[in-house]
Amino acid sequence: MEKSDCENRFIDYFHYLEVTPVIILLLLFIWILLVPLRLSLPFILLVILVLYCISIVIFTIYPDSIHKKTINLIERFPEKGSENPHHAIIIAHKKDLVQGQYEKRDYLSGVDILIEKFQNSSERSVNYKIYEVNIKEKVIPVILDEKTTHLWIFGHGQRNKLRLMGENLCYFEVRIAPKKVFIGQYHCNSVFGTSLADYNKPDNQDVTRWLRQDPFIRFSVSKKLKELELKNLL
Repeated sequence: MEKSDCENRFIDYFHYLEVTPVIILLLLFIWILLVPLRLSLPFILLVILVLYCISIVIFTIYPDSIHKKTINLIERFPEKGSENPHHAIIIAHKKDLVQGQYEKRDYLSGVDILIEKFQNSSERSVNYKIYEVNIKEKVIPVILDEKTTHLWIFGHGQRNKLRLMGENLCYFEVRIAPKKVFIGQYHCNSVFGTSLADYNKPDNQDVTRWLRQDPFIRFSVSKKLKELELKNLL
């Protein structure tokens, strides 16, 4: 008999620890690049500080433009042919609305890429619908729906669960979902844990065993779209 692994604290703790080696490796990489130049320690630290400040500016201005673009696309094109089998683009929010808006970073991972692709699909029509969810009662029916053939899941979580407002959706809870053509977990994953794709065995998937962050998720979405198109799985 299958058991849920969502109560396994080892998986949770290990997931939180994964970010530590990433930071250490990044700092080590920068150090290795700069030390051979025989620069003084204060200068190396100054370079690291400048790079950090530049990254803050980039990741403040760049996301703002993507956020505005994505919100505009969602308002204009929230769905197409969703009464038929379609792609479910799930945006999972772990915080409630503030002044009528969800967190900006919830919209940065590539939802705009999908909408533009599906709206401009000329060779064959691709049906889809945007599902904005913040509680399990909203997302479970989407996953269990026979008409949702592809699941593009954006938000926060780990390999075995999706974070929502004040709760988690354990993918074990929807293990009986009808077989999908594609499942993509475009949120942080973890080394351990059973993913939705592990349970469902779709024809194609995109689930990692490590952290996923923007803008790299956007590259993954674009790459996967091309792959699905080549394999005639859209």
